[in-house]
Formats: sequence, structure tokens, C-alpha cells
Amino acid sequence: MSTEEKEQPIRSSDTTRACMARLVKAIEDWTYKESQRYGQELSSLAVTLAKDIINFDAIRPGALRACKRIPIAIDTLMRHLESERNETDGKIDQMHVRFAQEIEELDLRIVRDRKEFRRYVDTVRHSEEFSDLQNAVSRINDQIQARMMAS
Repeated sequence: MSTEEKEQPIRSSDTTRACMARLVKAIEDWTYKESQRYGQELSSLAVTLAKDIINFDAIRPGALRACKRIPIAIDTLMRHLESERNETDGKIDQMHVRFAQEIEELDLRIVRDRKEFRRYVDTVRHSEEFSDLQNAVSRINDQIQARMMAS
């Protein structure tokens, strides 16, 4: 270590900045690569990001602005979550109509097909989960956008 390096605080040293830049690049590469997946793997990325393991607020705005693929990955993820949410909501709507018809036909008797009702409950649970994930990823997107706009 040179004398100049020893005099400079480690937190603001060039080597620390370079290390952070490598980490941010790795996060960008990983996020983008994961966003190229489909189905449940893409949903799993949403779950992982929603756990706030990556604190995008800790990344300098300039460094975040330089990561062009992070917003692309987040946008892909948000479109996926919206699509999944719409699909599950559509299934719920279809089931509501069918259940209403069954209940009317059966004169308010208990729905006989327990498996179908369990699928309905599972679908409602998935819809709520996708909604929570969509909100979490939307919050992350807002944080990223705010950080990118910061000076």
C-alpha cells in the first residue's frame, strides 16, 4: 500500500469504489440473466428481489444509472407479474361465475366438488401472492427510478 493510499480512508478509496463497481455490475448481470427466464423461475426472481437482499438504495445514483439492464430486467419482471396476476384473476372470475351458477342450480347447497373448491382457494392464494410480489417489485422499481434521478 502506498503512503497516499494509507492516508485516504478505506471507505472512500479507489479500491473500495472499484470493488463496489464490480459488485453492482455482478448484480446487473445476474438480475438481467434471471429476467430472461420464464414462468415460475421468473416469479422466483420476484420473490428473491422482494426479500430485499439487494438494497438498491445503497447503490450510488450514478452507478445505478450506468446499469441500463437493471431497469429492463425489472420491467420484464413487472410485466410477468402483471400477466400472472391477470391470468389468476381471470381464473377466479371464471370460477366465481361457475360457482354462482352451481349454487343457484343446487339451491344454495354446499359445493360438491371439493377438489375444484381447493383449486379455487389455491388460485386465490396465488393471486394474492402475485399481487404482493407485484407491489414489492413495483416499490423496488420506484426506488431504482428515484435513485437514478438523484444527483
